[in-house]
Amino acid sequence: MLFFATLVTTLMWFPSHAQTPCSQETLGGAAVENGYGNLHLLIYANDLAVDANTTFTLNTVQFNVLVSPGTPIDGVQFYFYQDSDSGTGPGVELGSTAMQVPTSITNVGSGFGFDLMEVSTDLDTPFTFIGGAAETAYYIGVQIDYTGASSYMEVVSTMNTTNDIYFLENGVWTSGLAGFDEAADGVISFFGDCEAVAGCTGTPDAGTAMVNPSTGNPGSAYTVSAQGITAATDMSFQWQSNTNGAGWVDEGTVQSELLTYNATAPTELGDVVEWRLISTCTNSSESATSSVATFTTVLSYCDVQFPNNVEPITSVVFAGIDNQSDATVGVHPPLEDFTAQSASVELGSSYSIEVQGNTDGSYTAKIVAYIDWNQDGTFDDAPGSEEMYSLTDIVGSTGTDGTVSTGSIAVPAGALLGDTRMRVMKKFSSVPGPCNTSGWGQAEDYTVNVVAATSINDNNMLAGASLYPNPMNNNTFYVRAPKLNGEQLEVNITDMAGRQIFNNKMTVNDNKLTVSLNDALTSGLYLVTLKHSSETSTFRLVKE
Repeated sequence: MLFFATLVTTLMWFPSHAQTPCSQETLGGAAVENGYGNLHLLIYANDLAVDANTTFTLNTVQFNVLVSPGTPIDGVQFYFYQDSDSGTGPGVELGSTAMQVPTSITNVGSGFGFDLMEVSTDLDTPFTFIGGAAETAYYIGVQIDYTGASSYMEVVSTMNTTNDIYFLENGVWTSGLAGFDEAADGVISFFGDCEAVAGCTGTPDAGTAMVNPSTGNPGSAYTVSAQGITAATDMSFQWQSNTNGAGWVDEGTVQSELLTYNATAPTELGDVVEWRLISTCTNSSESATSSVATFTTVLSYCDVQFPNNVEPITSVVFAGIDNQSDATVGVHPPLEDFTAQSASVELGSSYSIEVQGNTDGSYTAKIVAYIDWNQDGTFDDAPGSEEMYSLTDIVGSTGTDGTVSTGSIAVPAGALLGDTRMRVMKKFSSVPGPCNTSGWGQAEDYTVNVVAATSINDNNMLAGASLYPNPMNNNTFYVRAPKLNGEQLEVNITDMAGRQIFNNKMTVNDNKLTVSLNDALTSGLYLVTLKHSSETSTFRLVKE
């Protein structure tokens, strides 16, 4: 979290969007007073007041941001929140937009050595906020897609709205007042249409159901909301869910106002939960059903950023993985996906790991490996965690000079069998957390197949076989068969209704088989059966 504290440059600017009776604007002054950042790493939220018994349909958001000269803003995303129960900042998330290209970006001045850009975005889908019996506060969060090292939302201490600006960091909302000992508003304007709310009549509109996010880890939290409902009083609302086609059931109680439902993801990978809203007009007793939104349980890992520069990992050698990559600084993604490459490890055994990387000069890089042994979608970095392994430092290396970071990875006896995510990370000067957002370095993701310890009498030729990546996000997956080389393996795929989707006999080469499906699978859960001679093994495969 960064901010400016002194004035160095002056400018004049004027809003480019015409004011309407529903406009709510916080304007900048004759000079850039301050900036809060980074706007490409954190979400900044400003409040919106909706009059009693009135709807506010948000069409356009316009805000000011300080960015490095000449560095483009590639996109902007908005998040919509209720007020918190305590009235201290954003509460339940109601919905969000996709990352979208701004309608216009205008250079309106400069400050602190940065360009001041006015960003105006017409929402692809307008979002409606509904006022209650009294004036109701909501919050609108902003985040930009931007490749520069620093970005700051312009703020002013002369507040034009009731509540301070808030930022979201590591799941916690903090106000500008709490963060910097000064109250401030973001320089931001909300443009939309207002409409008075009347009593309902006839058949209402139940609108469009939405889940956010639409996928998540087992046991993770997500929200269910709706847009486009009839904006009227004297209505009631009931959420319903349908898990894996078992049938619709009521969730929560009937409410007199539309509230976001806080849901928890099922524990089994591939579980699918459908959601819908039943809206009823109490005056007419007529009901309507919304569209259906779907949540799917998958393993979903956090992203990684190295905003100062990407200094690459150039070699990872571990339990069958031998991955060599380019040493050029600044051209690779901060998190590189090598999950198609797989290691094979046994419960209770230990394996050496070697990592090389470019430090971009005579600097020290810290190396760490994270492995999600319990397959819950989270790398545990708590002190003493079995999922975190510290390796030796790399000092002053080009990444190709043979300087090696080494370590040992012990597989816990309680690790879950099957495909497991490994994240190898390198960072200048300090040990990176698994979801790093600062500094110089790089991360790479791999697959580790965990198998039971084999015995001398284990003659099953399919022992240790596995599928990866799983979930599968394209049209190809791989079969790892440690005991097969040159033999025929039959692969049969069925959906959960028992319908055969794919069947073929293929030759296993170097203990690996590539299965390409050419768009044969839609998103969902499938059963993959491997057959060799009289032996068979069946696996669950998730297609995202």
